Amino acid sequence: MYRRLQLFVVQVKDDHGVGMGLGGPWALLIGADGSGSPVRNWIVDHQALAFSQSPANSEFFVIEVSKQVADKNELSLSHQHFWGQSRSLILVLVPNVDGSFCGIFSMSVSGPHSYQRIKDLGTDGINQLLEQDIPGTRQLLNDACDGDFFKYLSEAQVYKWTRDGLVERFHSDKGRVVLLGDAAHCMSSELSQGCNCAMEDCSVMDDIISEGIPVEKLAAEFSRRRYREVSSIFEFARKAVPTSKSGLVWLLVQSLMIEMLFKLVPGWPKPWRHMLFGREPYTVIVERKMFENKVCSILATGTLAGPSALLLGSGYLPAAGVIVLIWTLGFVGALW
Repeated sequence: MYRRLQLFVVQVKDDHGVGMGLGGPWALLIGADGSGSPVRNWIVDHQALAFSQSPANSEFFVIEVSKQVADKNELSLSHQHFWGQSRSLILVLVPNVDGSFCGIFSMSVSGPHSYQRIKDLGTDGINQLLEQDIPGTRQLLNDACDGDFFKYLSEAQVYKWTRDGLVERFHSDKGRVVLLGDAAHCMSSELSQGCNCAMEDCSVMDDIISEGIPVEKLAAEFSRRRYREVSSIFEFARKAVPTSKSGLVWLLVQSLMIEMLFKLVPGWPKPWRHMLFGREPYTVIVERKMFENKVCSILATGTLAGPSALLLGSGYLPAAGVIVLIWTLGFVGALW
């Protein structure tokens, strides 16, 4: 039988066990501790595990507000509280059941709202910054930090936001640690699949445990079953939204073309967008997207054949040659 897992971690000691504050070692640690996972970071640092990530242009530190301070500053327990006039400097507080609040103070990585630039302002400069750029927070933050927000900020542990990230495997060398959810694969938000992937991780782990696989093999088996699936949607999500205007136009045209084919052609396979929130594996969805890319490229470049023939017939050989070249490159690229 499997014992229920402890749901908190104090310190990772080594690959043979985890210091839980209650004695140990433990047979298996499941690191499901979010995108800033200390468990993952320990494996990456100590076992040379590759971690591919795209850092966001912001960083943050944690803020805690006691119930007394929350009551004094009239914070509502029925709301999440946001302050900030721009994305470069934001305070967010979320209520706890005991009446206290926890949250983050988010800053840009560079520029006047970076941590180092704010830290260099000193006490008076920071208070002035709070009044100007996130009004209504100066008194609250000083109250929460025993009257000295500058001292708290100067000593705070600062974390960098991560847009997305993926480790090269989901388990440690000796299989004593396994990563789930954002700790293993922090998804970009374009396809809204981060929570879905995390829940699927739990479902797969539950299946593995139910099959009676020995605990020392659980982590490696989880990686074997999940990695190809997760890495497929991870790479897909990274490239889901074009960064150029022409790319956005082509994405819209492609979507319209595929929807028309799906409605007008009997037996045409379901578009990948219809599959995203269904039961199909991510690997199948990615393959469908690649198929649609080829179809649309062939159709789009094929429409140039008519104009090129007219130009050839009219004697406009240079223009016709350019169109034929574009058509040929597009056709070959689609097939490739």
